[in-house]
Amino acid sequence: MIKLNIKTPGHADSRLLVRYLKKKLHEFSKEYKTVSEADVRLIHGPDRESDKVCEIYLKMPGKNIFAIQKAASFESAVLKAIAKLQSQINNITIL
Repeated sequence: MIKLNIKTPGHADSRLLVRYLKKKLHEFSKEYKTVSEADVRLIHGPDRESDKVCEIYLKMPGKNIFAIQKAASFESAVLKAIAKLQSQINNITIL
C-alpha cells in the first residue's frame, strides 16, 4: 500500500478533495506497485478562481518522479498529474 503525504495549504475544508485524491492514488498504486510513497500538494495558482495546481512527487526504488499540473479544478489537476506520472513510469519501464 502506498504511503500518502497530502498538503492542502489555504483550504479550510478539504476533506472531500483529500478523499478524492486518496481514491485516485490508491487506484494508481494498484497498477504501479513499485511506488512506495507519494507527496502531494494542492495549491491555488496566481489566479485563485481558475488556477488549481496539483504537485505529486512519487518515491520508487531507484527512481523518483515528479509532476505538476494546472487546471480549472483540483480534480482535473489531479487527473492530469496522475496521467503525466503514468507516462513517465511507462517511459522508465521501456528503457
